Amino acid sequence: MSFNWINTTVGEYSPFIYGKAIRKADQLSEGTPVYGSNGVYTFSEEPLSEQHAVIIGRKGSVGKVHLSTKPCWISDTAFYTTKDTIEEAYFVYYLLSSLGLEDMNTDAAVPGLNRNNAHRLEIKIPSTVEERVALVEPLINLDKKIELNRQTNQTLEQIAQAIFKSWFVDFEPT
Repeated sequence: MSFNWINTTVGEYSPFIYGKAIRKADQLSEGTPVYGSNGVYTFSEEPLSEQHAVIIGRKGSVGKVHLSTKPCWISDTAFYTTKDTIEEAYFVYYLLSSLGLEDMNTDAAVPGLNRNNAHRLEIKIPSTVEERVALVEPLINLDKKIELNRQTNQTLEQIAQAIFKSWFVDFEPT
């Protein structure tokens, strides 16, 4: 399949939005995931982004990229960006993951990503949403398969632990 490609910048295609601090009193043990620069670290009652979001580490884990497929809160240690469809959000996730943002640290004491520098990065992308979605569909399917395999492995591990306990701890007959 051949695509029509366009030259643009990260800032023109998918500008980064600053996350917002969440008060300690608003942090919960379950609910809406709260993303920092290193992934989910707590939960809240309300989302900051009402849709899926691509989260980019701004302080600490500079340039680390995460994808939330549901509404979430993004803390002030991260940037985020959104797209109209989850498929295009996946495209942005894979694109940003491949740009080497983690090498764009501009601060000495606490690693930091400068939004203006990231926005100036030149990129080449398929010209239409349909082409971008077609490009990432195989990757999305692979990610889904990997997640399914993780869940299967977790279930098998739980079964093995239950059998081991039954045979060697509880001494139940077979």
